[in-house]
Amino acid sequence: MANKIIIDANVTIGKLSERLGRIMIKHGKIDHMKTGLFPWASEYTDIKDIIIGAYNEIVSAHKNTIDFCSSKSIYPSQVIVTDFANSIAEFSKLKIRLNVLDDVLKGLLEDLWDDVQSEDVQKGRLEKAMRDNIEKTKELPMYG
Repeated sequence: MANKIIIDANVTIGKLSERLGRIMIKHGKIDHMKTGLFPWASEYTDIKDIIIGAYNEIVSAHKNTIDFCSSKSIYPSQVIVTDFANSIAEFSKLKIRLNVLDDVLKGLLEDLWDDVQSEDVQKGRLEKAMRDNIEKTKELPMYG
């Protein structure tokens, strides 16, 4: 199930990337509290939480399998080992996409910030939300 979550998250991150592109094009013309960056950042944070949970589940299942096999002095099935390797490969691809998207967010905060027409309080809240979101990616290891 966690493998499916990681694959679905990859699709969701792709869609969020596309939406961010559309938001950036018209960033000064939309209300970021209602339809712009705030709702987008919330969805991005939610998907990162799901990814962290799925990754932890994958690693835990692998550890439990290895511990069980070790306690019985048997080797794990090649299917199990391959499945775990595939899960980590999917996760690694997803992590690379997250890092690219986080770099885009950093650029948005640095380069486009002066062009956004909003109140200083709103800008401060948005900046905190984006920085917190970027930090959340650091909770994910690069490789399993």
